[in-house]
Amino acid sequence: MATDAANRTLRPLALVLAILLLRTVVLAGAAALLQPAGGRMLLGVVVVALDVATLLVLSRLLRRVGWSLRALLGRPLLRYDIPVAGLVALAIFVATVSGSAFAEGMVHEGAPPDPVGAEVPLWLGLWSLLVMPVTAAFAEELLYLGWALDQLAARWRPWIVVVTTALAFGFQYAALGIPSAGDAVVWAVAALFAGAVIAILRVRGVRLWAFVIGHWAFAVLGLGIPALRAALA
Repeated sequence: MATDAANRTLRPLALVLAILLLRTVVLAGAAALLQPAGGRMLLGVVVVALDVATLLVLSRLLRRVGWSLRALLGRPLLRYDIPVAGLVALAIFVATVSGSAFAEGMVHEGAPPDPVGAEVPLWLGLWSLLVMPVTAAFAEELLYLGWALDQLAARWRPWIVVVTTALAFGFQYAALGIPSAGDAVVWAVAALFAGAVIAILRVRGVRLWAFVIGHWAFAVLGLGIPALRAALA
């Protein structure tokens, strides 16, 4: 009886950790294949495809227990969600900048190398503005702060849930620094800081819609608009 109970507890946890790890491995594999070969621009397409696949897998898992992505996300309460989303976006920004500065201070000893400019085609600028922020916001928030965090919170203490979520969120972004180990560390630490902040906010009761909107706004301002400006320059 005790063994059966332990198995019922461990199996959902193993599934959660396996899916989080699989997303990280797929993204890292794509980055390792594309970026050294000059295919960094195509990585944006792969990321969107991975986001869509993540949502499809989540939908299937939720249907097995009588739920859906819509039920997990809940109804939007815009009078609440939009103001809170602004705070979420600000928190992500502060955490990301702090994490980047901390990591670059260790990796580059306070003097990060100048980034190498690259021509951005118009299609990528539009893709980065109109598509990537949407798929990333829904896929990452529903996966990490929705399904996975709820599963972990039902079995672990809040601080363990926050640490696990932050680590998983950070590790996936290490792939964006490939093939440079130093850049991978900077990406991972910056995302880890952001992951810790949003996990704490989620544990404290912030709604998923606020995270989705806040993540989308941060991605539009931090990725989409700069990419489109570079494409039009």
